[in-house]
Amino acid sequence: MNRWHDVFFTMHLRILFLFALLAFTSAGVDHASAQGDGASAGAEPRQKMHYQIAPQPLNRALRDFALTSGLQVSFPDDMTLGHTSREVAGSYTPEEALSELLAGSGLSFRFTNADTVTLERAHPSSVSQAQAGDDHPSVPEAGHAGSATTSPGVKPVVVPEIVVKDVHERNEPDQESVKDIAGTVNVVTREEIQRARPKNADEMLRRIPGVNVLDEYGQGLRPNIGIRGMDPRRSKNILLLMDDVPIQPALFGDASTYYMVPIERIDHIEVIKGGASVLYSPNTQGGMINFIQKWIPTTPTFSTTNTFGSFNLFQSDTQYGGYFGNFGAQMGYLRRQSDGFRDRSKSQLDDFTLRFEANPDDRTRITTNFSYYNETTQTPGSLTPTQYRNDRTLAGKPLDEFKGQRTAVDVTASREIDAHNTAKIIVYGNVFERNWYVQDQNATTGALLQTSTNFLRKFNVFGVMPQHQFKFSLFGLDQQITSGVRYHAERLTDIQGIGTAGSKISRTTNNADLESVAYAAYTETAIRLTEAFTISPGIRWEQVNQSRETMNAVPPVGGNFRNSKTTQGLIYGTGVKYQLTPDSMLFGHVHTTFRPPTFANAVDPTSGTTQDLEAERALSSDIGLRSTIIPGVSAEVAVFRTEFRNQIVQQGSAFVNAGKTLQEGIESTVSLDWGEMVRPLQGFVTRGSITLLRPKSLFGATNGKDLPYAPRMTFYGLVGYYHPTGASIEADAMYIAQQFTDGANTQAENALGTNGAIPSYTIWNLRLNYAPPKAKWAIFAGVRNLTDESFIAQRTTASFIGIQPGEIRNFYGGVSWRF
Repeated sequence: MNRWHDVFFTMHLRILFLFALLAFTSAGVDHASAQGDGASAGAEPRQKMHYQIAPQPLNRALRDFALTSGLQVSFPDDMTLGHTSREVAGSYTPEEALSELLAGSGLSFRFTNADTVTLERAHPSSVSQAQAGDDHPSVPEAGHAGSATTSPGVKPVVVPEIVVKDVHERNEPDQESVKDIAGTVNVVTREEIQRARPKNADEMLRRIPGVNVLDEYGQGLRPNIGIRGMDPRRSKNILLLMDDVPIQPALFGDASTYYMVPIERIDHIEVIKGGASVLYSPNTQGGMINFIQKWIPTTPTFSTTNTFGSFNLFQSDTQYGGYFGNFGAQMGYLRRQSDGFRDRSKSQLDDFTLRFEANPDDRTRITTNFSYYNETTQTPGSLTPTQYRNDRTLAGKPLDEFKGQRTAVDVTASREIDAHNTAKIIVYGNVFERNWYVQDQNATTGALLQTSTNFLRKFNVFGVMPQHQFKFSLFGLDQQITSGVRYHAERLTDIQGIGTAGSKISRTTNNADLESVAYAAYTETAIRLTEAFTISPGIRWEQVNQSRETMNAVPPVGGNFRNSKTTQGLIYGTGVKYQLTPDSMLFGHVHTTFRPPTFANAVDPTSGTTQDLEAERALSSDIGLRSTIIPGVSAEVAVFRTEFRNQIVQQGSAFVNAGKTLQEGIESTVSLDWGEMVRPLQGFVTRGSITLLRPKSLFGATNGKDLPYAPRMTFYGLVGYYHPTGASIEADAMYIAQQFTDGANTQAENALGTNGAIPSYTIWNLRLNYAPPKAKWAIFAGVRNLTDESFIAQRTTASFIGIQPGEIRNFYGGVSWRF
């Protein structure tokens, strides 16, 4: 334990020393003041209106400005990074208000037409003028590009991302605020999701560097997601949230995920890697994925999107809602059905949603979500190597079926008490029932038997999360403290039965109730030591009480039992941000993470004996740089390391905290907007991300071997062209290097296909979209797995013995409209 703390504090002090050194050596970096562009002679000023915009991250302030002024504001996502706005309170023209908001940011603005403002980085001459004391520069006439401070050679910013597009979409969640966290943070934007027209969330998550997603029957209904070398199977090593509410059915008892949020409900996706904040726990050793739902449009709107594709794919997403005064309501219905690319892999999904938003006053917001999800899917099992080579669309198990139902409700209320205090509370609950009817197989030969094992599970979850945020000024700099507590309770009724293959009637062989009650308290402080240097220490306490009670009609030899176990621990760490220049930020963090024993490990399911186990603890750190190198070229690079020294592993017949593993590597993302560099190439965009990983076991017979399902290299690349008429074309590719499926790194495939390396593969996709700027309709089409790459998605054992093939080439197309 002493060695653990020594390692933690050594790395902690190294990163703090590095950032402190950079802070002092770069103290002379000046931040340019923002200016509005000058007006042509005789320009008439716009009418004044009342603005009430509090000091806040600049991207949020610009959103508030757009909503008040009715103007559209355009800028690249990374342009406002690290900037905070001044307070704007009173009567101003739009030009005056925007000049105040941008003051000190190094940004200027220009009107590209009567209703659209484009932000740019200030020309040196405007910086000089600002420093000379011109606090209120002259402003341009709407529609004029001329400027008294911008030379004719400076071209306007043209970007595909738009902050405010039209009145129907102005009520949108902020997709930039998560980047305030001092660590590696990635966002899949709403624009990316809109253009991709994805079938499921897996398609979008594969774009994120460091994320490895295993396919399962090509449906994306059972997520298998790993981050930075963590085992992706059933997403056990990450935390999955929707609007900060956990979606894993047994978060503390067994984080296996059998439900995935329909991508149609999602505005954007936030990914925080390596436990970079104590605001989130448990299971953040790989990272946290937060799906942010779409908000209700300002104006009552009916919208529908219908997609048709290969294997009788049909997706229909219909929504109606809007604001009526200070109250917003929206209802939605999603239908998704497909025969699947394999025999006996038909799926049918229905998802009903209701959302209410209320703003009783300017300081209060209340959001309520209701949802009902119903799914029936045929699961065709795995194939032998011979079956896979002859026809990878076959069904290995033609009688298996999965049924899932989920009913959920959550309420989020936030209140700005005063200029310094904000309170928020989230109350959530859900009931998830999943029944999986699985035909048995001979473990040695893989032959199908005439019996089935039926896994009948029901999860009940309830939680409350109050949070308080306190903002204050110290040494003339804005500071912030975020504190909160959480109560979370979950109950799993686990019934297992034996029946005839293909039958849903079975004889109960195991009946158990498993419960977890968890408490947490945390505080995290953002301390600004200078305008550019912020340190974010945090600490969190977790306690989990787990119990297991068996209720078998025919008790085992030792009889039925009830027993419990309590696990607790501290999570702590520090994040650091340093704004090197207005366009570059250095960031890093060192944190511990917390993963309690699962139900199966906490209390022995056979004897009822309480296992003497601690929570798995990891030491996670990274350091990286996020920068706009030149206009049109942005990049991010991060070096990361996650080390476990007490993973729960089996030794003989007992479980012990003896597992030691190390995941370390480097990941990078580069985005090129060619039109900002070469005017004739306006509309062309290139993006790429790569992860190089060294995943190692550090104990026992597997010492020095690669960890299972941890490819040493992953790559994602995209090339797109976006025409002003609304037409666009995108081609992307995903490369996954070789993966091992066991700790021994067995290379050769065995007779059943359950073991052996998974060869590397590359998947290409093509997408076409046409959405005229002022039209209320759009059409789209695409091809997934364009080259029909034959690849192994995963190798499976136990209930599914053999090879699960990846999805074959398939086509889709559709239309959307709103009014």
